[in-house]
Amino acid sequence: MKAALIVNAGSGTGLDADVVERELRGAGAEVTSFELGDERAAATSAAERLVVAGGDGT
Repeated sequence: MKAALIVNAGSGTGLDADVVERELRGAGAEVTSFELGDERAAATSAAERLVVAGGDGT
């Protein structure tokens, strides 16, 4: 599975995105990370799933 991961690095401790990415990869996902503001690029990427990690309850 190809996943697009959108992270808000300015929210929370900043560690959440690393944990989410590691877990996705551990489950066999091919992950491409995007910064907050790059939602359109993530949505139009070849990803089959869109994952959002905000650290603010997202």
